[in-house]
Amino acid sequence: CPPSGVGPALRRLSDDLQECGWVKKQTLVLSARIPVLKLQSTSGVPVDITIAATNHHTGLAARDLVLKMTQGAPPIVPLVLVLKTFLRALSLNDPYTGGISSYCIVVLLHKYYTETQGAFYYNKRSGIDSAFFFELQDCGLLLLHFLHAFVHRFEKQLTHVDDPLTPPVFAEDGTLLQPSENIMQSCYQISRLCQCFRRAAAAIAPDNPEVGPWGEFEGSLLDRLLAVAGHTRSTQTQRSAETATQTVGGGGG
Repeated sequence: CPPSGVGPALRRLSDDLQECGWVKKQTLVLSARIPVLKLQSTSGVPVDITIAATNHHTGLAARDLVLKMTQGAPPIVPLVLVLKTFLRALSLNDPYTGGISSYCIVVLLHKYYTETQGAFYYNKRSGIDSAFFFELQDCGLLLLHFLHAFVHRFEKQLTHVDDPLTPPVFAEDGTLLQPSENIMQSCYQISRLCQCFRRAAAAIAPDNPEVGPWGEFEGSLLDRLLAVAGHTRSTQTQRSAETATQTVGGGGG
């Protein structure tokens, strides 16, 4: 499909989907760098549809990269799910409205994991003991330190993250010929995002008087984190049940 045909093709698809009972709502965003048709199913599942027409569209390559990253760093998988739930509850999970994409979250988590892993094993071999270098299989500590690292890096609104799929191109003398694509270029809500991540980290930190040492905490740290976004596992269960009831009710009518 040529670039000029993407808009009309998505419009035709949008018209066809109007007749589909499983589509609850849809939004066509043609002004984005990559036009997208955003859907939500009756069961609450969000779906983004784009059409590959230029080299900027790296959807399939991004899928393969995410799979490779998660297979190479299994501990980040549950963290991606937690952060996606957290961001969605705050309406910060959509780059088209100034939030951060799931792809960007995976890239940042993987980069943090691999960098921390290298530092951890280097210090372990060197006999250096530091409270910062923790066992990387501890998903709780990995998430807590990632939240702190994210805020430290982006709180001054420096929102540039190189896309691993489009690395920068340099001349032989080191001159930058072509910068990498910035996968956070549309994240204009970065200030709010950092504020929420800072509050989330504070909510589960062991030095929080309401929490204390994690081994002695009797509640749910996950619920405390999600509560920052006004969301808990119980509200998720309730919403899922309500959605299922509405779906069944609609089908029976």
